[in-house]
Amino acid sequence: FVIVLNLQTSPWGKEYYINVGIYIPQLDSRKKEFIIDTDCQIGWRAYSMDENLKKEIHEASFTSYATKKPLQIFEDVTMLLSTHLVPLIKNLNSLKDIDSFLKSTPGYIGVTVPAQKMFNVPASV
Repeated sequence: FVIVLNLQTSPWGKEYYINVGIYIPQLDSRKKEFIIDTDCQIGWRAYSMDENLKKEIHEASFTSYATKKPLQIFEDVTMLLSTHLVPLIKNLNSLKDIDSFLKSTPGYIGVTVPAQKMFNVPASV
């Protein structure tokens, strides 16, 4: 499997999102040379992993009108990576680990139909 990170800006404003996905080649009949987050069968936004950050505005603007200064944005992203994503990635070594992660009911993950069948989980966990 492949873990994908994608930085996405909002087309409706200055917000940005860090999308996380897990791509499982066995569930896709197409050959992929490059995998993007929308190819992933399991996906979520990184900010949803942290109770304190998921309700905040995530601005990508570095103008004087921004709610957060660039250093604050950098600190948020650094905290998300070091506190949530890196430990998770280190623990995902097999499909069994992914299964355990999904069954821990994190409360913020979208799962495609093929992955739902593979792991016996609902569309969102």
